[in-house]
Amino acid sequence: LQKKMIHKREISVPDLDLETFRNFLVYMYGHDDTTSLQFEAAVSLLCAANKYDVRDLKHTLSDQIIPQVTADNVFVVLRKRFVCKKVPKLWETANEIVQCQTEELFSHAQFPTVSP
Repeated sequence: LQKKMIHKREISVPDLDLETFRNFLVYMYGHDDTTSLQFEAAVSLLCAANKYDVRDLKHTLSDQIIPQVTADNVFVVLRKRFVCKKVPKLWETANEIVQCQTEELFSHAQFPTVSP
């Protein structure tokens, strides 16, 4: 059994997509490249940071993401609500947008992608 594992060069991390896994590894190896991430990639990386309890990364990403949340991208946050609820300021920001811009959000093309 051990010999099979030595020769196999694949590691399965089914809960992370390839881009998120790469970004996570880059950070873990000491290269904070988070400022260059697109919004959705940053939110996905925040989910990984939360799941694997990488607090510095979680705080860094929270600080970057929160000011960028708008009616156009709030659905990215809402689809990841299980994680975003663990980042109270992000969850508050998303809820504030939903409450203040409800009509605009109901007519948004991404509205059907968010399930209760």
